[in-house]
Amino acid sequence: MRPPPRKPWLKSLKANVRYLGALLRRFKVTFLLLVIVQLGGSVILWLGYSRHGGGITFAKAMGATYFLMMGQPSLELPDSWGFVLFVALLPVLGLAVLADGLVRFGYLFFAKHRNDKEWVAVQTQAMKGHVVLCGAGRIGYRVLEQLQALGVDVVVVERNEAAAFVQAIRGMGVPLLIDDVRAPNALEATNIKAARAIVCATDDDLANLNIALDARRLNPDVRVVMRLFDDDLVRKVKDAFAVEALSTSALAAPAFAAAALDQSIHTS
Repeated sequence: MRPPPRKPWLKSLKANVRYLGALLRRFKVTFLLLVIVQLGGSVILWLGYSRHGGGITFAKAMGATYFLMMGQPSLELPDSWGFVLFVALLPVLGLAVLADGLVRFGYLFFAKHRNDKEWVAVQTQAMKGHVVLCGAGRIGYRVLEQLQALGVDVVVVERNEAAAFVQAIRGMGVPLLIDDVRAPNALEATNIKAARAIVCATDDDLANLNIALDARRLNPDVRVVMRLFDDDLVRKVKDAFAVEALSTSALAAPAFAAAALDQSIHTS
């Protein structure tokens, strides 16, 4: 039985939450450095003012460190060259960490609107149990429609930016990686290690075989569904590699979608 369609707003909300989580993971080093600078600077200010001044509370040291990182000193400096040097260097360190994070965030922001590989990688990092669909031709697009109707998350890989269905796929809000899936790191960008299945639907038998082997190398448990034009090759591939190979006589998109999702489905 087909599951009930998910509400568009709920699906969008879940996707945005996943993307936020992926972005936070991408910037975890920046956040960690900020915490280290903030806490370390606060401890040094707290101890420094206790030794060279009248003393301040740790809470006040935290606030002073924050403003120093922004280049806005809020406390009068004690008479200590070492302490003055630290206070002079802290804003440089804090602003450097912030600038690095802002530059990388800005790059990702513009990459999102350009549909760059970097943004696709951010999207796929937040996915688990999705289907990787290789090939955005007529068959690939119909398979995508079937999987979307079933409420399955899909990542599409297409080599040709000018392919007929590229804009339609982007209009569906589906992550679309424009790259040769056989290129180094292309499959990794789809988070193949967390995928439940991969559908190799290009019009090149050798390319589909290579994709399937690369996918199994990265994720031995991934379910592989492959489109092949050579009927004799279909039988050999099924026996040798334990994948679901469909010949040109079985090119119905529902068959591909079902084979990608259900281990109990086998085609002859």
